[in-house]
Amino acid sequence: MSGIGAALVFVAEQEWQSKAGQEARAARASLEAAKRAERRTQAAELLGGRCQHCGTGNDLRFHHYKFNGKEHRKQVGLTASDWTLKVGAEEAKKELVLLCEPCHKKLHQDIWQKTIEVANN
Repeated sequence: MSGIGAALVFVAEQEWQSKAGQEARAARASLEAAKRAERRTQAAELLGGRCQHCGTGNDLRFHHYKFNGKEHRKQVGLTASDWTLKVGAEEAKKELVLLCEPCHKKLHQDIWQKTIEVANN
């Protein structure tokens, strides 16, 4: 094979390996997302599986009493759902409440509104 032909084969092989690597990474990411979703569902069930404000079981979120989510992850090194599975429902209920997305959003809007009102008075 000539130098140009070998170079073309090499480039084609590199592209194939790169594409295969991308597909493998995407498959791995998809599997990890599915595992995270399952752990999240299990943790939500431990906390009652329903919004603690309105009772719906749809689009649930973990709300932190003591910390925001980033601070909690830094402190314990786990997401709220993984931490809940590790420590159990009774311990988790001391720091988390399960809310649906609309109730969680309203809670934060009310908190921010109160914070703004206090700052402006």
